[in-house]
Amino acid sequence: MIQIRPGNLLNVRFGGRDVVFAVLTKRALFGGNWSFVFHDPPGGQLGSGQGFNAFVDFVSPKRDGRVSRLSAGNDFSDLGGSSLLKQQPTRGESAYAIYRWSNLEVDSVVHIRTTRSPTAEELSAPEYSCIPADFACELALRRWRPQDRMWSA
Repeated sequence: MIQIRPGNLLNVRFGGRDVVFAVLTKRALFGGNWSFVFHDPPGGQLGSGQGFNAFVDFVSPKRDGRVSRLSAGNDFSDLGGSSLLKQQPTRGESAYAIYRWSNLEVDSVVHIRTTRSPTAEELSAPEYSCIPADFACELALRRWRPQDRMWSA
């Protein structure tokens, strides 16, 4: 099993397709690494790809031997994402929880507000939750955007 470190560009094989991840931090939230998940494999310049930021838990595909390191020691500073995080309403709820963080440090996360009417910036903020790598792959393959509902197809 490979060790996942900040600066790694990883490939995860999922359902016969490849999804590429830029790892931005060491494990931070429930074992997940803050990562940038590319909708399509990046070509040429890494900062040019479309995708989304997420805390991603790679344990299952690592265990299955479906993770490979494409490169290491990359500078992903331009892929860090927003200083805002959000939690979408759970089933039966209608309010979003909005948080602010800095320096990609989970210890810096502060709850700002809970709202039924998030701003456009708040809606496009990354999720403040850790998701399994296979679910991140599924989201990437359907070209999910943070302003879309995560749990609907």
